[in-house]
Amino acid sequence: MMATKRRRSTGSRPAAAPPTNPSAEASDPPKPARARQAATPEPTPDRSAPSISQDRSGFPVVGIGASAGGLEALEEFFSAVPANSGLAFVVISHQRPGQTSLLPQLLGKRAAIPVVEATNGVHVEPDHLYLAPPGSRMSLEAGSLFFPDPTGAEPHAGLPIDHFFRSLAESRGPDAVGVVLSGAGSDGTLGLKAIKGHAGMTIAQDANSARYSSMPQSAIAAGAVDFVRRPQEMADVLLSYARRARQAPSENTQAWHRIFLLLQERSGVDFSVYKMGTAQRRVERRMHVNQIASLGDYLRYVQVTPHELDALFSELLIGVTNFFRDPPA
Repeated sequence: MMATKRRRSTGSRPAAAPPTNPSAEASDPPKPARARQAATPEPTPDRSAPSISQDRSGFPVVGIGASAGGLEALEEFFSAVPANSGLAFVVISHQRPGQTSLLPQLLGKRAAIPVVEATNGVHVEPDHLYLAPPGSRMSLEAGSLFFPDPTGAEPHAGLPIDHFFRSLAESRGPDAVGVVLSGAGSDGTLGLKAIKGHAGMTIAQDANSARYSSMPQSAIAAGAVDFVRRPQEMADVLLSYARRARQAPSENTQAWHRIFLLLQERSGVDFSVYKMGTAQRRVERRMHVNQIASLGDYLRYVQVTPHELDALFSELLIGVTNFFRDPPA
């Protein structure tokens, strides 16, 4: 449960109906242990690597959603993040509007990077952790954080994690990363689908390590998750992914042609007429997910791993707009 304390009223603003809060969600009892989800093999840890984001304008932004039981997961997560990762982090949590969050103090003791309480229009920088104000509906636009209400508080904020993830997907594309930690409900699932649809990467907390597993399980069941990890294991995945994201795949025309031929033979669909920029982003995403650095290595991988062609085929057919539609009532 997010730790908060009541702020004394400083104005005559009329009270607004607060959104669902962690204390209400905590009535959802912890679920029994489940079998660990199948996930991509662990990348090799490399904590001694230098900052991966030498180009300060193209760094990945990691959005993290947490609710009930999320404080413990956040502390474990940021305890493993080095000071020079080159990544920017934005935390969206379920808290009541009009309260003062204790997250800045608590995470400041664990994080090796500066912890910033987000304000309207603040520009996002690498190697910083930004915390959304309690009860806010925040979005990322043109590299800065914004709120519909400049005060950062909005009644009936709905699903704030989905809202931010969707803006993150649209703003950063392949440089967007979404992480769903412990919590009750399904907030974050549609947002992770949007990130995946824009060729970004998605991670969910392993259900066995989550105090409340509804949120990560919802995302996993929806097929919106690339990696399933415990919080302290996620940093290695992020660092490995980001290093590969800075390495553009080879402009090997023959390799591209052979990949498309294999895909056509497997699926019966000719993707050679597909929009090249979109196709390249989908292939790059699959390379990142499989921890493959070069296009030649990816060609060899799909030659011996037919199910990877099936995964690539599915991603090429993704309609991003479908992820922005609300599920039927």
